[in-house]
Amino acid sequence: MELLERYLQAVRTFLPRKAQDDILHELSENILSQMDEREAELGRRLTEAEQEQVIKQHGHPIVVAARYGRRQYLIGPGLFPIYWLTLKLGLLIALALRFIIAIVTVLVSADPIHQILPALLPVPAVIVPVFAWITGVFIAFEYFAPRMNLRFITDWSPRSLPALVKRSAIIPRADSVAQIIMIGAFILWWQSIPTAPYLLFGPGAAVVALAPVWAQLHWPIILLAVAGLVLASVNLASPHWTVTRTRIRLALRAAAFVILLILVRAGTWVVVADGIRDPAQFSSVIAIVNQISFYGLLCALVITGLQLAWEGVQHLRDPLAPPAVQCRQALRKS
Repeated sequence: MELLERYLQAVRTFLPRKAQDDILHELSENILSQMDEREAELGRRLTEAEQEQVIKQHGHPIVVAARYGRRQYLIGPGLFPIYWLTLKLGLLIALALRFIIAIVTVLVSADPIHQILPALLPVPAVIVPVFAWITGVFIAFEYFAPRMNLRFITDWSPRSLPALVKRSAIIPRADSVAQIIMIGAFILWWQSIPTAPYLLFGPGAAVVALAPVWAQLHWPIILLAVAGLVLASVNLASPHWTVTRTRIRLALRAAAFVILLILVRAGTWVVVADGIRDPAQFSSVIAIVNQISFYGLLCALVITGLQLAWEGVQHLRDPLAPPAVQCRQALRKS
């Protein structure tokens, strides 16, 4: 029943989240009932082509989902599900792209700390034009659709639907957006620290400064964060794990482990800030901060190493399972 599963998966995309399971259960029961009746008439099991015909009689996934939607007035119920999906995707992608442009603007700026706010201010402004353009296009389509020959609605086949994807491999787009925002905020913060150390040390920036090892690793850390940003952006556009992307995720985890290992072996992480007349009077403070930094970095190294080993082993068992699913599967087996 792969065709049926692919059909239900396609219908799910256009259904309200809270009602998806109930609607798909009802739809599945109806289709299976019709298949059973057809098999009883023929006295044999249906061929794949005959299953396809039964499924096709129910209509295109967009049309079927529209039957279960709430009544809408701006755009007709037959078109609203795909409009709503397009609008959400358009807004998410537009915001993500504008946020990435803001990050790049700050990175190439000679004075990052004073460019953060001007670069971020235009980000929310993309909402209005994207909403207006998408809504206008769909209103026009709703008006002209009766005069058009929409063959993609009537001339379609269940065989043309996307291949089945494991539910566990699906990536919520909200998670990808959250990662883009958090990683982007980190990049802006990290890039601003060399010219604005108070963002890290607060008032203590007058006394404490970062050791040279941080300057050596500044751009590797930025590149690692940018790679994570790109991966989250790809996941936003194509919200399901692939073998390639899970391997990239492991590679990024390994790179983070190497950076942490270099930091732990550095031995010194903070020094007395330039301009202090008597550095010796702050030696005890520097020693305490360095000791705290060591234990913090060591804990991060151990945690990252354990995560890397765990995900590496689980990847061999199920390359498409995200870490949370891998953990639940392991606990269930134990």
